[in-house]
Amino acid sequence: MPGLVHNDTINLSTLVGTTQNRGLAVGILTDAMVAASTTVQQLKDQILAAKVHNDQENYKFVVTKALDHDAAITDAAVNGVTTVAGLVALTQAGASTDINVLE
Repeated sequence: MPGLVHNDTINLSTLVGTTQNRGLAVGILTDAMVAASTTVQQLKDQILAAKVHNDQENYKFVVTKALDHDAAITDAAVNGVTTVAGLVALTQAGASTDINVLE
């Protein structure tokens, strides 16, 4: 379930989750990376070290920077998930119809 977010950060949280899904689609972010990471920094380091096609190299930086922009992506949260889907579920991109909003 997504974390509690302020109303003005819902779109950003959705973008973070969408970016993670795109990272999965192009092989920049994998379930193995998420499972092996116990902190956000470890996950970022693994993403930056990933071997990808040259035209996707710059997208590694987009995926790592996105991790900085959602308050739900914490060391404790990363340590508690083992898949990209679990990571995305922390964001509003993983939200179903119920959104926890602070006005």
